[in-house]
Amino acid sequence: MDIRKILALGVVGVLIFVVLVVSFSLFEYLDASDIMVIQSPFTGNLAWYTSPGVKWQGLGKVTKYRKREQFWFSARDDQGKKVNESLQVRFNDGAHATISGSVSWEMPFDEQNLTGLHVRYGNHAAITQQLIRTVVEKAVYMTGPLMSSKGCGYFSAMYNRLIS
Repeated sequence: MDIRKILALGVVGVLIFVVLVVSFSLFEYLDASDIMVIQSPFTGNLAWYTSPGVKWQGLGKVTKYRKREQFWFSARDDQGKKVNESLQVRFNDGAHATISGSVSWEMPFDEQNLTGLHVRYGNHAAITQQLIRTVVEKAVYMTGPLMSSKGCGYFSAMYNRLIS
């Protein structure tokens, strides 16, 4: 083989590799339970998609967000994560306790609010941890001093009798 044939085969091999790599960045599938934003690699513009199906990616960066999610802060391993994520509360009489529960939340569907969340947080996990969890923790922290442990103990005992 002469040098031109080897060079031509090398160029063809590189082109085939580039075409294969690029082909995976041309289209993206969006599930019905997700919202997707694609940032153009050339202009930086954000294109939001809320309806399911195959969407043009055009080599852009894809970020997906769940439309709706349940945020758990629970001590039980069958609610949320397997670790204890219950929240500490301090009552007005100085007593401490942990609170378990959940909050359902949904993403907005208008581009202005979606863009604001995307620019500030960048991904779904950051919204969950830096926004939702922080707001829930602050709400529990701020309402704890409005309650006494005596009253909460009464409600806890009533609840335990109901479920047993």
